[in-house]
Amino acid sequence: MHPRFQRSLAGWASILLLIGMGRSAVGQLPEASPKTIEYQMECQLLDEGKVVDGLMRATWRNQTEASTNELHWHVYNNAFSGRDSVWMKEAHQYQYSGGRLPREYSNTEIEAVVLIDLAGNSMRGEDGTPLSLRWSWVPQSKAPNDRTVFKVELPRSVAPGESVSVLVEFQARLAPAYRRNGWGSEGYVHAAQWYPKLGVFERLEGRWQWNCLPYRMLVEFYSDYADFDLKMIFPKEYRGKVVASGTAQGDPEVMQDGSLRYHFIANDVHDFAWSADPKARVIQRTWREEDYRDVDEEEKVARALGRTVEEVRPSGDIEMFLLLQPEHAEFEDRYFEATAQAIYYMGLWYGKYPYDTISIVDPAHDARWTGGMEYPRLFTGGVHKGAHERVHDPEGVTVHEYGHQYWYGLVGTDEFRHAWMDEGFCVFSTQRVLQKAFQPELSTYRVAGHDRLGRAPIGWPCDGGGLRGLSTLRRLDVPEFAGVPGLSVELFRPDSITRYFAEMPSVSYWPTVQDDAILGLRRSYRTDFYQPIATNSGDLFEWNMRGVNTYSRPAMTLESMARIMGEERWMRLIRAYHERFRFGHPRPADWLAVVTEFATGAKVGDEEDGIQVDWVGFWRQAYRGNEIVDFGVHRVANLPHLIENPSDESRVRVHPSKWDVHIELRRFGSFTVPVEYELIWSDGMRTRHVWDGSSETHALRELGSNRRIIQVIVDPQRKLVLDRNWLNNTYTVEVREDLAAEAGARALLWAESVLHYFGGIG
Repeated sequence: MHPRFQRSLAGWASILLLIGMGRSAVGQLPEASPKTIEYQMECQLLDEGKVVDGLMRATWRNQTEASTNELHWHVYNNAFSGRDSVWMKEAHQYQYSGGRLPREYSNTEIEAVVLIDLAGNSMRGEDGTPLSLRWSWVPQSKAPNDRTVFKVELPRSVAPGESVSVLVEFQARLAPAYRRNGWGSEGYVHAAQWYPKLGVFERLEGRWQWNCLPYRMLVEFYSDYADFDLKMIFPKEYRGKVVASGTAQGDPEVMQDGSLRYHFIANDVHDFAWSADPKARVIQRTWREEDYRDVDEEEKVARALGRTVEEVRPSGDIEMFLLLQPEHAEFEDRYFEATAQAIYYMGLWYGKYPYDTISIVDPAHDARWTGGMEYPRLFTGGVHKGAHERVHDPEGVTVHEYGHQYWYGLVGTDEFRHAWMDEGFCVFSTQRVLQKAFQPELSTYRVAGHDRLGRAPIGWPCDGGGLRGLSTLRRLDVPEFAGVPGLSVELFRPDSITRYFAEMPSVSYWPTVQDDAILGLRRSYRTDFYQPIATNSGDLFEWNMRGVNTYSRPAMTLESMARIMGEERWMRLIRAYHERFRFGHPRPADWLAVVTEFATGAKVGDEEDGIQVDWVGFWRQAYRGNEIVDFGVHRVANLPHLIENPSDESRVRVHPSKWDVHIELRRFGSFTVPVEYELIWSDGMRTRHVWDGSSETHALRELGSNRRIIQVIVDPQRKLVLDRNWLNNTYTVEVREDLAAEAGARALLWAESVLHYFGGIG
């Protein structure tokens, strides 16, 4: 511990006792957590923002039915202390960031653990010295030298209803920004998972135990709800440049040497993070619900829940703090707008955000690895310079990371095992907010570091690296070889004229291709789905499967469920799930119980002829199975209707105005669920039918029909977002020659422009 910051353990206990006695309430929250833990910390930022020196008093309340004589702690920062950690070994296995290692390693030292009484006094042994507790690192099977979990042995068991308090002295050295936390070159610090944090003591796998797994590559975090009281000393250059998970208790105290002592309080949260940057701007705005009103959506939600609009409308003031890099000044309004829209819509759909602040962190350029991550009451975003206003950058990441305030923060998911219950719900919520509050994205390509609207049929001509850049004579990339440094040279810098011709054309580009926020999730079908969602998050086969099974696939499953059962029923279901498990730790079985309670009775088709959905079976296939959804059209035919020739019984003749219509559908996948299909007839009529989807094939035949079939559409409302192949959902008997001609002309003109381009440079 830094000499300037040394105190005796007994002295620290007295200070922490005074902190606890003098703490003022932040305000009455509408709901409260079980408050399993209370953390009180005195810390200091040292060594130019690279070291946090601290002492922490932690009080744990046993609110279970079992006793324990141990306390288990996470020390996530040690995941990056060397190659011997579980995280680093798995990062090597999965080739995280191409095998990139931290520029410097991080480290957290546990310097002392002392037992204290609830009054804050050090408990002493027979010789009168403070009672230091035995503690040890918990070895892991994959990495015996891993130091991300340690356990403390207590002198006696903590029975149900009892509490225990310990004093932990620690020093955390942060690494240069690598994975979620760290520092940048000009004083930027993002401190996440920076302090020793208690695990969760709960019933797991049939017995009471500490759920405190090592930090692994493919998982995130899980902990109990707590009250935090942090006093932290920063160098004087950080005045007004700090944001945190808590509420600041007035202005920082100025110490004798000019340093600043900030005081933050956060109640009913399960983690605490902070960010500081002396060169950034910290901007404050107030969110008020009257500035973000969607009357139609409010009435829809109120009607679905059987409540008044005033009961469902989010209300009150929330202070929004944005730590913004000066070079990103153009994105200030966009950050705030995205956060405000997310506060409004998610509060309307799921329940009011219960805290008085939310902080947004725009990471420093050389610390972008800290971006795109969530913490209670604080999240990190990120944006690319030159992002077009019709591209959801930074809106997408901002809404997504705010969404974690609900499915990670307020509903405390076990992300060690069931990360999809956070990320999947969050992606689902994000896409709905983006669709509701923002215009659809337009496809773009980048020229000279700026987004340009348009979409080429394929990637040429445009700038880029590697073979593509070389083939267009835009860029030459030579990799490092035999000790000779690599080379990357820009051969051609586009000017305003070449950019004009590159963007010119409806003849070679489609400049208004829209990207639907929800349907865009279907890009994940580029990856095979070869492991069920139920697979333990840490045991997924490869890095790509994390994106599929944790993010997009669960989100598409939720969207499919919502569309099948209808918005009103879905609104009741998702609201009930959030309200029941706010400040709780739900498991997959809890989610299924809510689904079966609220979704049972939902039909595909109309109320009279529709087919009820077996939601238990649906969930078994979508979650525990690895079934593929794929319904499509197999064959459509308008055959001549044959009739007997009255003048010659041995012959038949073709009826001039009747047809034998044959419509044949197939279940190409193994997932069974009822599905609608629509028939469009030559007389202009449209008819809807329902197939239960249980068999491999389904046929509808109309012999001697007075009309022909023009088009067959399976799942016309696109309720089954999970359907892997929508190309086979529609069959048109009569080809639209105008559309085919338009697409062909565009492709031909594009090819012509490419040939002219290469001819001009040759």
